[in-house]
Amino acid sequence: MKKFIILSLVLIAGMFIMGCGASTSSTSATPTVPAATLAGNVGNIGVIGLGIDDNITGLKGVAGNGVKASAVTPTRVSGWWTAVDSTSKDNYSYAYRFRMYDTNANELTTEASLAAATSSTISTLETYTSLEVTSALLSFSMSLGTSTSAPLQFLNYNSSTNKKINGPLTYTATSSGTSYTVTLTYANLTLGAIYPTGSASFSVNIDGETVAGTVTYDGTSSATLTFTSGATGTYTLNLTDGSATASSL
Repeated sequence: MKKFIILSLVLIAGMFIMGCGASTSSTSATPTVPAATLAGNVGNIGVIGLGIDDNITGLKGVAGNGVKASAVTPTRVSGWWTAVDSTSKDNYSYAYRFRMYDTNANELTTEASLAAATSSTISTLETYTSLEVTSALLSFSMSLGTSTSAPLQFLNYNSSTNKKINGPLTYTATSSGTSYTVTLTYANLTLGAIYPTGSASFSVNIDGETVAGTVTYDGTSSATLTFTSGATGTYTLNLTDGSATASSL
């Protein structure tokens, strides 16, 4: 299920550089980290979340149409396939944990079954994947799924009409000395050929402050982010590059 390619730190830096913006005074409508920065973060983690399945099916041993031809071989650890893909050149590291189930709901637990899997034979893909990026330009961490007990799920994966994405994604970074965490939660959002339909919620923890809102998807390359508490404004998210543009403030 090819969607988005997030493999280069150059692209990631362009997506997340907004996270280094200047801070503003803290009020109920003006969080310590600017609302525009938070909107951009939500857009960016959404893009990576919607494309992580391609990274996983691109690992060595999986016969899908993944976006990368990786030399990384998954190994079985504590009931999960695991793999680490990192590079000192681009200063990123993915720590993958994933499980796959076939169309009969049987988990793929052997290397042979994993190697034979394709997007048409996988019914469910679950992942708890960590991404760390550290460079002179930026530093952040992401978690796709928050634990093996709360993974990010791709449901009805082989379906052309009823694919779903379900579960949490988090992004942790620092803006002008202020640490914060953004959590985007999908609740069985419907996935079309490329873009989703439905709504998701997000929340932000900024040194005890709480900011929350919703993202509405309409099956196109744009989504609408609306702050509902802790900040105000509506933003249009570009689901291709993760950028956020203010619609109203």
